[in-house]
Amino acid sequence: PFLAMGAVLYFVLFAPEKKARKKRQAMLDAIKKGDKVVTTSGLHAEVVAVREHEIDLSAGGSRFTYSRAAVNETLD
Repeated sequence: PFLAMGAVLYFVLFAPEKKARKKRQAMLDAIKKGDKVVTTSGLHAEVVAVREHEIDLSAGGSRFTYSRAAVNETLD
């Protein structure tokens, strides 16, 4: 019974979270200059430069440096 509960727990909790983490990392790795993004704080901006762990964003005539991890989503 414990083995069955462990399997159910894995497929219900851990597998979907691992899949979402992998998808987010792929999105962060694919960010390039010119992309429109939304940060975790809600800033809508355009990517003007990309470095290993940081990105430069332009919004409203201002330029900001953010961590790549601060990007919540990319817009089409």
